[in-house]
Amino acid sequence: AEDLVRRGDPEAALKRLEPVDEQVVSIGGAGVYVPLLQRVAGLARLALGDLPAAEAALEQSLVSSRDTGSDFEVLLTLEAKRLLALARGDEASASEDAEASSITDGLGIVQIPAMVPVNVP
Repeated sequence: AEDLVRRGDPEAALKRLEPVDEQVVSIGGAGVYVPLLQRVAGLARLALGDLPAAEAALEQSLVSSRDTGSDFEVLLTLEAKRLLALARGDEASASEDAEASSITDGLGIVQIPAMVPVNVP
C-alpha cells in the first residue's frame, strides 16, 4: 500500500489497506504495524486531497508510534505531517521539525525517502 501511494495510486492503496485494517482489529492490534498502516492511510488521504481525514490518520499514527516506542515511525509520521502542513499552505511545526531532526541525528539517518507525489489542490 505504501508503494502504491508513492506511485500515485492512493485509491488502490486505501483498498489494499481495508482488509489489513480488519485483520489488525480481529487479532487485537498489530503493535508496530498500526502506526505504519495509519501513516500510509494518512498519506493516501493527503494525496486525494482529503486533508481532514489525512490529519486524523496521521495524528493516530503519531500517537501509536510513540506508544510502541518506534522512533523511526515517529520520524516518518512527522515528515508526513510536514507534507500535510505544506499542502494546507501552512508552515511546518517548529517543534515537530526539531523532534524530527533529533530523531534523524539519533538514528544516523541521512535522508528520508519521498513518501507521496503530493498533488493536492
